[in-house]
Amino acid sequence: MQSGKLRHRITLERASESKDEWGGITKTWTEFGKRWSRAVPLSGKESFSEAHEIATIDLRVELRHDSLTETITAKDRVVWDGNTYDIETPIDVSGLGKEIHLMCVKSDG
Repeated sequence: MQSGKLRHRITLERASESKDEWGGITKTWTEFGKRWSRAVPLSGKESFSEAHEIATIDLRVELRHDSLTETITAKDRVVWDGNTYDIETPIDVSGLGKEIHLMCVKSDG
């Protein structure tokens, strides 16, 4: 991956859950890293199929593989350009641990 293509700064967030004073569950999102990336808005017509679920992908985020990016899961999310995106799946593109693509959908909240 050419470094010149990594011109978008993204924030990675991870959820944690805790019980509130009434015993309900509260989800809190916490930043766990920032990375330079290539953020590619998609047409909304590109679909990704995993175990028969179809998700319309809104954004593909391309990152270099490192010790932080290898911990990214579909439970995390990306904040970029004032918008929040849920990660549908992280993909090790080459299978060699060099480049990761995050397939994301715009979050409802």
